[in-house]
Amino acid sequence: MSPRRYEMGGRKAAVEATRKRIVAAAVRLHSRRGAMRTAWDEIAAEAGVSRATVYHHFPSLDDLVPACAQVAFDLIEVPSPAAASDRFAKLDSPSERVEVFVRESCRCYAAGAGWLRAAWRERELVPSMGSAVRRLQRALGVLLDAAVDGARVRPEERRVLVALVDFPFWSALDEAGIPRDRIADRILELVAATIDWRKVR
Repeated sequence: MSPRRYEMGGRKAAVEATRKRIVAAAVRLHSRRGAMRTAWDEIAAEAGVSRATVYHHFPSLDDLVPACAQVAFDLIEVPSPAAASDRFAKLDSPSERVEVFVRESCRCYAAGAGWLRAAWRERELVPSMGSAVRRLQRALGVLLDAAVDGARVRPEERRVLVALVDFPFWSALDEAGIPRDRIADRILELVAATIDWRKVR
C-alpha cells in the first residue's frame, strides 16, 4: 500500500470515528433532555469536538436525527416486503417468526429506550423526530406483515398486534416496572391470546 493511500484510509477512518462520537453524544443528550433543549454547543462539548465540526457533519437536525435513529434502533430505511421476508427465511411458521420479531424489537427498544422516548415526546414538535417515528412504525408494519405471513390474521387482530409491538407499549410495560428481560415474554403471551396460530392458510 502506498503512503498516500494509507494516509487517505487513515483520514477516512478518523472522519468516521468523529461522526460516530457526535452521534453518540447527541443520542445521550437527546435521551436526557430531548432534541429541542439540546444545543449544538452541548453536543460538541459532549463529543469533544468543535461546534464547526458538528455542523460540518450534520448541518441541521434533519441530518442528525436519522443518524441517531439508526443508532437507537438499528434502522436506516423501511425494508421492502421482499427484504422483510428474507429476514425470516429460515423460520417456517408464523409463530416462530413473530417470536423472533418481538424479541428482537424488545432488544432494540431496551438499547435505545432513552432516545426513543425523546422521539415520541417530540414527534409533534420536531419534524425530523416525527419523521423518525413514522419511519420506525412503517418498518414495524412491514416486518410484522412478513412475520405473520401464512396465518389468518383479521384486520382487527393486526391492529392489536401493531399496538403490542410498537414502542409505546414496550415503554409502558418498562415504566410499570416489568423487568426488561421479561417484557418480550409478556408481549408474546398477549400475542398468543390474540392469534390462533393453528389457523394457517
